[in-house]
Amino acid sequence: MKKLQQLLPPGPKPWPMFGSLFLMDPQEAAHLTFGRLAEKYGPLMLMWMGSSPTLLISNAAMAESFFKNHDQTFAHRPYMLAGKHLGFQFSNVVFSSYGPYYSRLRKIYTLELLSPKRVSLSQGLRQIEVRLLLQSVLKDSLDLQSCSAAGKSGNVSVINMSSKLQTMGIDNLVRMIFARPNSSKSTAASLELITSEERDELKAVVKRAVELAGMFYIGDFIPIFRFLDFQVPQQI
Repeated sequence: MKKLQQLLPPGPKPWPMFGSLFLMDPQEAAHLTFGRLAEKYGPLMLMWMGSSPTLLISNAAMAESFFKNHDQTFAHRPYMLAGKHLGFQFSNVVFSSYGPYYSRLRKIYTLELLSPKRVSLSQGLRQIEVRLLLQSVLKDSLDLQSCSAAGKSGNVSVINMSSKLQTMGIDNLVRMIFARPNSSKSTAASLELITSEERDELKAVVKRAVELAGMFYIGDFIPIFRFLDFQVPQQI
Protein backbone atom coordinates (compact mmCIF):
# COMPACT_ATOMS: atom_id res chain seq x y z
CA MET A 1 0.00 0.00 0.00
CA LYS A 2 2.81 2.43 0.85
CA LYS A 3 4.53 1.69 -2.46
CA LEU A 4 1.25 2.31 -4.31
CA GLN A 5 0.78 5.66 -2.57
CA GLN A 6 4.24 6.71 -3.71
CA LEU A 7 3.15 6.17 -7.34
CA LEU A 8 0.06 8.37 -7.00
CA PRO A 9 0.12 12.07 -7.96
CA PRO A 10 0.54 14.58 -5.14
CA GLY A 11 -2.45 16.13 -3.47
CA PRO A 12 -3.94 17.25 -0.16
CA LYS A 13 -4.07 14.65 2.57
CA PRO A 14 -7.63 13.29 2.73
CA TRP A 15 -9.73 12.87 5.83
CA PRO A 16 -11.29 9.48 6.50
CA MET A 17 -14.63 9.14 4.69
CA PHE A 18 -14.83 12.84 3.71
CA GLY A 19 -11.62 12.95 1.69
CA SER A 20 -10.75 16.50 0.60
CA LEU A 21 -14.30 17.86 0.64
CA PHE A 22 -13.39 20.04 3.61
CA LEU A 23 -11.22 22.12 1.26
CA MET A 24 -14.17 23.11 -0.92
CA ASP A 25 -15.39 26.58 0.02
CA PRO A 26 -19.13 27.05 -0.76
CA GLN A 27 -18.46 30.79 -1.12
CA GLU A 28 -15.85 30.22 -3.84
CA ALA A 29 -16.24 28.80 -7.34
CA ALA A 30 -14.85 25.27 -7.55
CA HIS A 31 -12.42 26.05 -10.40
CA LEU A 32 -10.85 28.82 -8.31
CA THR A 33 -10.33 26.42 -5.41
CA PHE A 34 -8.80 23.82 -7.73
CA GLY A 35 -6.53 26.47 -9.29
CA ARG A 36 -5.28 27.52 -5.87
CA LEU A 37 -4.53 23.92 -4.92
CA ALA A 38 -2.81 23.28 -8.27
CA GLU A 39 -0.36 26.08 -7.52
CA LYS A 40 0.66 24.14 -4.43
CA TYR A 41 0.56 20.53 -5.65
CA GLY A 42 1.29 20.84 -9.36
CA PRO A 43 -0.59 20.47 -12.67
CA LEU A 44 -1.56 16.84 -11.94
CA MET A 45 -3.20 16.47 -8.56
CA LEU A 46 -5.12 13.71 -6.79
CA MET A 47 -8.05 14.73 -4.62
CA TRP A 48 -10.38 12.43 -2.76
CA MET A 49 -13.88 13.79 -3.23
CA GLY A 50 -15.40 11.84 -0.42
CA SER A 51 -14.60 8.22 -1.20
CA SER A 52 -13.98 8.91 -4.90
CA PRO A 53 -10.38 9.46 -6.08
CA THR A 54 -10.37 12.33 -8.57
CA LEU A 55 -7.57 13.47 -10.88
CA LEU A 56 -7.36 17.22 -11.48
CA ILE A 57 -5.42 18.42 -14.53
CA SER A 58 -4.46 22.07 -14.94
CA ASN A 59 -1.94 21.86 -17.75
CA ALA A 60 -2.87 21.99 -21.46
CA ALA A 61 -0.21 19.53 -22.64
CA MET A 62 -1.10 17.05 -19.90
CA ALA A 63 -4.81 17.42 -20.65
CA GLU A 64 -4.11 16.63 -24.31
CA SER A 65 -2.26 13.49 -23.27
CA PHE A 66 -5.20 12.33 -21.18
CA PHE A 67 -8.02 13.18 -23.57
CA LYS A 68 -6.30 12.44 -26.88
CA ASN A 69 -3.76 9.69 -26.29
CA HIS A 70 -5.54 7.93 -23.42
CA ASP A 71 -9.12 9.06 -24.02
CA GLN A 72 -10.71 5.61 -23.85
CA THR A 73 -9.05 4.88 -20.51
CA PHE A 74 -10.59 7.99 -18.95
CA ALA A 75 -13.85 8.08 -20.93
CA HIS A 76 -16.06 6.50 -18.28
CA ARG A 77 -18.60 8.64 -16.45
CA PRO A 78 -19.18 8.31 -12.72
CA TYR A 79 -22.52 6.90 -11.62
CA MET A 80 -24.09 9.99 -10.10
CA LEU A 81 -27.62 10.72 -8.93
CA ALA A 82 -28.28 13.25 -11.71
CA GLY A 83 -27.37 10.67 -14.34
CA LYS A 84 -29.76 8.15 -12.84
CA HIS A 85 -32.81 10.42 -12.77
CA LEU A 86 -32.14 13.12 -15.37
CA GLY A 87 -30.24 10.79 -17.70
CA PHE A 88 -32.92 8.07 -17.67
CA GLN A 89 -30.75 5.50 -15.92
CA PHE A 90 -27.57 6.74 -17.64
CA SER A 91 -29.03 6.09 -21.09
CA ASN A 92 -28.33 9.46 -22.76
CA VAL A 93 -25.03 10.58 -24.27
CA VAL A 94 -24.23 13.01 -21.44
CA PHE A 95 -24.27 10.46 -18.63
CA SER A 96 -23.70 7.17 -20.46
CA SER A 97 -20.39 5.47 -19.76
CA TYR A 98 -18.02 4.50 -22.55
CA GLY A 99 -18.87 1.31 -24.38
CA PRO A 100 -20.75 -0.01 -27.45
CA TYR A 101 -23.97 1.80 -26.46
CA TYR A 102 -22.17 5.13 -26.04
CA SER A 103 -20.36 4.62 -29.36
CA ARG A 104 -23.72 4.15 -31.15
CA LEU A 105 -25.15 7.28 -29.51
CA ARG A 106 -22.09 9.30 -30.44
CA LYS A 107 -22.32 8.12 -34.05
CA ILE A 108 -25.97 9.21 -34.23
CA TYR A 109 -25.10 12.63 -32.82
CA THR A 110 -22.16 13.05 -35.16
CA LEU A 111 -23.91 11.97 -38.37
CA GLU A 112 -27.52 13.04 -37.79
CA LEU A 113 -27.44 16.04 -35.43
CA LEU A 114 -24.00 17.66 -35.55
CA SER A 115 -22.93 17.08 -39.13
CA PRO A 116 -21.80 20.18 -41.10
CA LYS A 117 -24.99 20.05 -43.15
CA ARG A 118 -27.27 19.92 -40.10
CA VAL A 119 -25.35 22.71 -38.36
CA SER A 120 -25.53 24.93 -41.44
CA LEU A 121 -29.30 24.41 -41.70
CA SER A 122 -29.79 25.94 -38.25
CA GLN A 123 -27.46 28.88 -38.83
CA GLY A 124 -30.35 31.30 -39.29
CA LEU A 125 -31.89 30.26 -35.97
CA ARG A 126 -28.63 30.85 -34.12
CA GLN A 127 -28.26 34.24 -35.76
CA ILE A 128 -31.71 35.23 -34.50
CA GLU A 129 -30.79 34.27 -30.93
CA VAL A 130 -27.50 36.19 -31.11
CA ARG A 131 -29.36 39.24 -32.41
CA LEU A 132 -31.89 39.01 -29.57
CA LEU A 133 -29.02 38.71 -27.08
CA LEU A 134 -27.28 41.79 -28.44
CA GLN A 135 -30.54 43.74 -28.35
CA SER A 136 -31.05 42.75 -24.71
CA VAL A 137 -27.49 43.77 -23.76
CA LEU A 138 -27.89 47.07 -25.61
CA LYS A 139 -31.16 47.83 -23.82
CA ASP A 140 -29.63 47.10 -20.41
CA SER A 141 -26.58 49.22 -21.28
CA LEU A 142 -28.78 52.18 -22.26
CA ASP A 143 -30.78 51.77 -19.03
CA LEU A 144 -27.56 51.85 -17.03
CA GLN A 145 -26.33 54.89 -18.91
CA SER A 146 -29.56 56.82 -18.45
CA CYS A 147 -29.76 55.97 -14.74
CA SER A 148 -26.15 57.02 -14.24
CA ALA A 149 -26.75 60.34 -16.03
CA ALA A 150 -29.81 60.97 -13.86
CA GLY A 151 -27.91 60.11 -10.70
CA LYS A 152 -30.23 57.31 -9.63
CA SER A 153 -30.14 53.53 -9.57
CA GLY A 154 -32.46 51.64 -11.87
CA ASN A 155 -33.63 48.04 -12.01
CA VAL A 156 -30.30 46.96 -13.52
CA SER A 157 -27.04 47.68 -11.71
CA VAL A 158 -24.82 45.30 -13.71
CA ILE A 159 -25.34 43.18 -16.79
CA ASN A 160 -25.24 39.49 -15.88
CA MET A 161 -23.76 37.99 -19.04
CA SER A 162 -23.63 34.48 -17.57
CA SER A 163 -27.39 34.51 -17.12
CA LYS A 164 -27.98 36.00 -20.56
CA LEU A 165 -25.72 33.44 -22.29
CA GLN A 166 -27.44 30.59 -20.45
CA THR A 167 -30.83 31.93 -21.51
CA MET A 168 -29.63 32.26 -25.10
CA GLY A 169 -28.44 28.65 -25.07
CA ILE A 170 -31.77 27.37 -23.79
CA ASP A 171 -33.73 29.57 -26.23
CA ASN A 172 -31.60 28.33 -29.11
CA LEU A 173 -32.15 24.71 -28.09
CA VAL A 174 -35.92 25.13 -27.88
CA ARG A 175 -36.04 27.04 -31.17
CA MET A 176 -33.99 24.38 -33.01
CA ILE A 177 -36.21 21.57 -31.72
CA PHE A 178 -39.56 23.23 -32.44
CA ALA A 179 -38.73 25.36 -35.47
CA ARG A 180 -40.91 25.08 -38.53
CA PRO A 181 -39.37 23.47 -41.63
CA ASN A 182 -37.37 25.95 -43.75
CA SER A 183 -37.91 28.65 -41.12
CA SER A 184 -34.33 29.85 -40.68
CA LYS A 185 -35.05 33.05 -42.64
CA SER A 186 -38.45 33.74 -41.08
CA THR A 187 -39.19 36.26 -38.37
CA ALA A 188 -38.72 35.18 -34.76
CA ALA A 189 -42.46 35.32 -34.09
CA SER A 190 -43.34 32.81 -36.84
CA LEU A 191 -40.61 30.27 -36.27
CA GLU A 192 -42.01 27.80 -33.77
CA LEU A 193 -44.62 25.06 -33.75
CA ILE A 194 -45.48 25.72 -30.08
CA THR A 195 -47.15 28.66 -28.39
CA SER A 196 -45.19 31.24 -26.41
CA GLU A 197 -46.70 29.87 -23.16
CA GLU A 198 -45.56 26.34 -23.99
CA ARG A 199 -42.15 27.68 -24.96
CA ASP A 200 -41.75 29.51 -21.63
CA GLU A 201 -42.84 26.40 -19.72
CA LEU A 202 -40.35 24.22 -21.59
CA LYS A 203 -37.58 26.76 -21.00
CA ALA A 204 -38.32 26.69 -17.26
CA VAL A 205 -38.14 22.88 -17.25
CA VAL A 206 -34.81 22.84 -19.12
CA LYS A 207 -33.35 25.52 -16.85
CA ARG A 208 -34.44 23.62 -13.74
CA ALA A 209 -32.96 20.39 -15.11
CA VAL A 210 -29.61 22.13 -15.68
CA GLU A 211 -29.68 23.47 -12.12
CA LEU A 212 -30.47 20.04 -10.65
CA ALA A 213 -27.75 18.37 -12.73
CA GLY A 214 -25.17 20.79 -11.33
CA MET A 215 -26.17 20.53 -7.69
CA PHE A 216 -24.03 18.89 -5.02
CA TYR A 217 -25.42 15.58 -3.75
CA ILE A 218 -23.62 14.15 -0.75
CA GLY A 219 -24.48 10.58 -1.75
CA ASP A 220 -22.48 10.89 -4.96
CA PHE A 221 -19.29 11.32 -2.95
CA ILE A 222 -20.04 9.47 0.30
CA PRO A 223 -22.38 6.57 -0.56
CA ILE A 224 -23.07 5.78 3.09
CA PHE A 225 -24.88 9.15 3.30
CA ARG A 226 -26.99 8.54 0.20
CA PHE A 227 -30.13 8.37 2.31
CA LEU A 228 -29.72 12.11 2.96
CA ASP A 229 -30.56 12.74 -0.71
CA PHE A 230 -34.00 11.13 -0.38
CA GLN A 231 -35.81 14.28 -1.58
CA VAL A 232 -33.74 14.66 -4.75
CA PRO A 233 -35.71 12.16 -6.94
CA GLN A 234 -38.92 14.04 -6.04
CA GLN A 235 -37.40 17.34 -7.17
CA ILE A 236 -36.14 15.80 -10.38
